[in-house]
Amino acid sequence: MAIGDIGSVIDTLEFNTTFLAGSTNVSLCKVAEGVIALAYLGTGGVQVVTISIDSSGNLPAAVIDTLVIDDGSGSGAADIGRLVNYTGTSVYALFYRTSQNTYYGVVSTFTIDAAGAIGAAVIDSYNFYEGGGISALSTDAIQVSGDTFAVVFTRKSNNTGYLVTLDINSDGTIDASPKLDSWVFDATAGVTFSQILHVANEYYAIAYKNGGRAEGDRGRIFTTTIAADGTLGESEVDSLVFEAVGYATRSQCFIHLDSTLFVIAYGRHDDYDGWLCSFSISAVGAISDTVLSTKEFDSTKAEWVTCVPVGTEAIAVVYKDNDLDSVIRTFPVSALGVIGDQIDSLVFDAVGHLMTCGHNTIEGRSGYFVVCARSTDNDGWAWSMDIATSDPGPTVASATPSSGNRGEAAKTETIAGTNFTGATAVSFGAGITVNDFNVDTAIQITAHITIAWDATLGLRNVSVTTPIGMGTLTDGYTVNAPTPTVTLCAPDSGNRGQSLLDVTITGTGFVGATVVSYSGTGVTVNDFSVVNSTSITGHITIDWDATLNARNITVTTPGGPGTGNNLFTVNAPAPTVTLATPDSAKRTETKNIVLAGTGLIGATVVSFGADITVNSFSVDSSIQITASITIAVGAALGARNVSVTTPGGTGTGTGIFTANEAPPTPPLGAYFAVQNIRRGFW
Repeated sequence: MAIGDIGSVIDTLEFNTTFLAGSTNVSLCKVAEGVIALAYLGTGGVQVVTISIDSSGNLPAAVIDTLVIDDGSGSGAADIGRLVNYTGTSVYALFYRTSQNTYYGVVSTFTIDAAGAIGAAVIDSYNFYEGGGISALSTDAIQVSGDTFAVVFTRKSNNTGYLVTLDINSDGTIDASPKLDSWVFDATAGVTFSQILHVANEYYAIAYKNGGRAEGDRGRIFTTTIAADGTLGESEVDSLVFEAVGYATRSQCFIHLDSTLFVIAYGRHDDYDGWLCSFSISAVGAISDTVLSTKEFDSTKAEWVTCVPVGTEAIAVVYKDNDLDSVIRTFPVSALGVIGDQIDSLVFDAVGHLMTCGHNTIEGRSGYFVVCARSTDNDGWAWSMDIATSDPGPTVASATPSSGNRGEAAKTETIAGTNFTGATAVSFGAGITVNDFNVDTAIQITAHITIAWDATLGLRNVSVTTPIGMGTLTDGYTVNAPTPTVTLCAPDSGNRGQSLLDVTITGTGFVGATVVSYSGTGVTVNDFSVVNSTSITGHITIDWDATLNARNITVTTPGGPGTGNNLFTVNAPAPTVTLATPDSAKRTETKNIVLAGTGLIGATVVSFGADITVNSFSVDSSIQITASITIAVGAALGARNVSVTTPGGTGTGTGIFTANEAPPTPPLGAYFAVQNIRRGFW
């Protein structure tokens, strides 16, 4: 519901079956959230009852409490003025007029607690005006400051307007001489419907009908001052005739809508049609030179008119129309005082119940209003209804799609909800930039977002902000880790035996990577660092016996594993031969020679040159080969080159092995001599 929209009658309560026939005024006062006090005139005299309204707008089956303020004996009681709370206390003061015998103006005090329980008896009473009595439908009152109260009324003897200030103690007691000051604010006959409102500081405004002035039954407003101690300024600061045609009877309501803006609802004298008008009053009592705006809310008839603010930007008018229906209508009022066309209306009772004006409508609980009145059969009735007091803030129902991956840019999102008109901001939380958005309709927004590569994973709230407020969809969007892709490795190859080789892996979706691996065996990832969503740097070690082939590279993130095929190749390095141990042998000798070097894994050929046969060899490691060789008898003497051939090529150690001459063979006679000696023949 937008501001001023009226729901329906939620509940009714017959709070009294003995309303006094002919009584016209009631006065409502909010005691606490959901608790209302109602003053009215019953057959038993002036009475106050309390009623409740729950969080759904329902009224109770019966009143909370009742107190008879004035039982009508002696002077009797005749007309209700205003029920006022002593701010900050549980004390209430009811201003009313006694019966036709005296027409005295009386104030009585009593207590009401926050639960609606009324004190057992009246605390005190005082006749604030006796001489000649006061008129009906003319009494209004307000707390000025602390113990100081002001009451405005019409003196019955000559229908002049009268303003009095009184001292009422915070405990509800009234001293013997509580009157502080008084002033006849309009001495011409015909003053009625007087109402008083606070403007600012010591400035107050009084609106009333005056039929005694030369211009006839005019609607008039003026400002004056009332000091905190009750001293009256006794002069008009400013004034304005807001109705030049004239009032109807039983019809006026004066409200302070917002800041310097005031509105009056009333029925006109010429044809009883209903009108609204607005005007401004500054903090120093200056009234706008003219009425700011007018609106005819019923062109046929408006009786028993009252009104109430609906938030600060609308007004509700309650009245009985020409068909005797009880009607409530709402109208927008701009900050400049312009009264717009009707927002909504509701016939809340069609049997002519509304026979009462005064302060009979109140917002008893936020968004729920209560109207109380006398019916045609003199029963007291209350109606509850819901009226939106502000435009609803936005609501967010969904975002489509409801998830996105880190690193996505210019992603289109469609947000569904309500009340998006005038949206000023759209948010998906930290790490997600809303590049732009467009309010397609009141229920749809199209946005383009970019999700940072390091945005926090998981659920997010989606919010839309308008001038009214912010609507949020909790956990309405999820940031996911994308499945990574691996496209490049630099360098793209390495040799067996390399250690802490620097590599840079390129791809997408790398944030949060937990594992980097090379397929197969023999390649170890010593460490890695995620530079950003597209780059990882690391160090690898290639074992001396790693298989020679192309390798796949896999990066694993919360989004899963991503693999780039054949991005890295393990190569055999070109071998080197640096040492042979022993480094020489003689012709005809067969020896084991240990060769030292590098890149010897996978060796297929070992060579010591011509006439030296390599009987066999074994590759002990990438840096050692053990070979069995035999040097032919006719092998060339001298230094020899030793070469090893692997898949990486041939490496040669120049002059690292020497073929030496074999020792000489002894003569044959000497041989036999040696043998004979051994045998003992010599």
